[in-house]
Amino acid sequence: MMRTVIALILATAIMFAQDFSLSDDFVKYPDGFPAEWIAANNWKIVGGKFINDSPSDRVMVFAKGVPSGVELKAEAVLVPKAALSDSWKSCGIVIYENPTNFWQFALIGPSKEFASKLSNFFELKQMYGMWGYTNNISPVTTDEVSGFSTPWNYGSTYVLRIEMNEKGVIGTAKSEDGKTICRLTYTFRNRNGAVSGKPGISAGGVKTEFSLFRTKITKRVP
Repeated sequence: MMRTVIALILATAIMFAQDFSLSDDFVKYPDGFPAEWIAANNWKIVGGKFINDSPSDRVMVFAKGVPSGVELKAEAVLVPKAALSDSWKSCGIVIYENPTNFWQFALIGPSKEFASKLSNFFELKQMYGMWGYTNNISPVTTDEVSGFSTPWNYGSTYVLRIEMNEKGVIGTAKSEDGKTICRLTYTFRNRNGAVSGKPGISAGGVKTEFSLFRTKITKRVP
């Protein structure tokens, strides 16, 4: 009996120690919803691109078998094609545990009400019981590139990357030519927040075309 328990403990430890990697450029799928992803509304493959056309609500989608991690990196290549709503719009990548516990790094389009005051911008934000929760984080400004410094444009290609470890979260956006146009960093002051999750992609209110998603999880949730 003791040997069985020890064997189970060792097997579990090995599983959580294993890296997980995924890279998907979507070209292998026929038009429709890709079989290797968890079904979600308003997502479909069209011509080898993964497209979201949700007119309003943010809709997240995740590849099957992706575990939740506490140390991970995720990257997406996307093109915001057209606004579908007069409300707030977003498209990007997420680290998600549940509907009230996640991070989002995204392109944000202001609502019609604020369009005359705000340009399109990049945002790294936490949901933990409330949107924009900050009680457990501090911004790092030493190498910051503001999300408002280079407004994004419809029809342009962007590379988004989010990184999480036990120290904090970093979001980096690059233009198609490789120039860094946004870099936002937060450190964790404590663990009372969104400090783990599984990576995925998200969009709402803007027709968005994704041509690549990849992730590597180096430490899983125990």
